[in-house]
Amino acid sequence: MKPSIKAALLSGLLFPGLGQWTLGRRKLGVAIITLTLLGAGGLIWGVARKIPLLVQQVMRAMEQGAISYAGIYDLSMQAVRNHDWWLERGGLYLMVGCWLFSIGHALLARPSQQQP
Repeated sequence: MKPSIKAALLSGLLFPGLGQWTLGRRKLGVAIITLTLLGAGGLIWGVARKIPLLVQQVMRAMEQGAISYAGIYDLSMQAVRNHDWWLERGGLYLMVGCWLFSIGHALLARPSQQQP
């Protein structure tokens, strides 16, 4: 298997940046891995901050009486509409961008010349 195909598969199926690492482009690989992890962290952090708000709304609705699954869905959608999602969107865009760049670069790049 050609190194570029192997690198693209590693970047596409396992983790963005691993293909660059295997091609010998260690600094670029570390940069892509770091950016991907930052994006994932932003996405997870942003969602985790919003969970208590949703739970609070559901608990309030349960105290007022029985709540259905449709009611929980409505509260969830209301929470989504009422809060800013820039951190989650930014994290997702960063992750997808790193993934696409990593695959494209791995397919087009040649292995770096390792010096002994």
